Amino acid sequence: TTDAVPRQNLLLSKSGFNSISLASVANCRLDGSSSETSLMCMGSAKSLKNLPRKINLGKIPFEIATGEKSCLGLNSIHVKGASRPDAVDIKLGGKKYEALAFLHVCAWAPGNNGAPLLRYTMNYENLQMASTCVENGVTLVDWWKRLDGKEKRKLDKNNAWQAWTGDCGDGHDVCVYAYVWKNPQPDARISSLTISVADPDKKALVGVIAINGLEKKK
Repeated sequence: TTDAVPRQNLLLSKSGFNSISLASVANCRLDGSSSETSLMCMGSAKSLKNLPRKINLGKIPFEIATGEKSCLGLNSIHVKGASRPDAVDIKLGGKKYEALAFLHVCAWAPGNNGAPLLRYTMNYENLQMASTCVENGVTLVDWWKRLDGKEKRKLDKNNAWQAWTGDCGDGHDVCVYAYVWKNPQPDARISSLTISVADPDKKALVGVIAINGLEKKK
């Protein structure tokens, strides 16, 4: 199921969010046909095979790719077989964005709230950069955890929310989360977006499923 988006969040009510392709960095699949190629590293018994191929959250239309390489898995102590990168760069071609929206997931999150999981960095053509750290319990939560009302409100305050809840394949419901990051320099052209593991010990397994951008109007 797709979780409701709070009406008061103005970022989510804006039209104009468009997909940013993960094709250049995608290295995993959602359906979990094997532990090595599955984003969640757990095979078909615990995967995101039931994730819809389109999720509309407010006015953000997340398009979910399919196939052998449809999403990005980053390095973790839980990765088996083929290695995964600590960081990747996605070229944005000098476009201006008001905000970026991420559909992402995490497993084996550390127990402490505020633990760093994932980092997104905008690299501007003016050679400056801006970065946001995705933290456990603040802007992302373990896919296995069910949130109470207080925890959901905490996420909402940070422009994050449960985007989808559904069966992982063994009868247990899991969650995928979305996060909207407002660009601190909306008038600056962005050359690339860096996605990287934030935890030096790589205790959590993190993956990015889709990205959307709200282009700056001229």
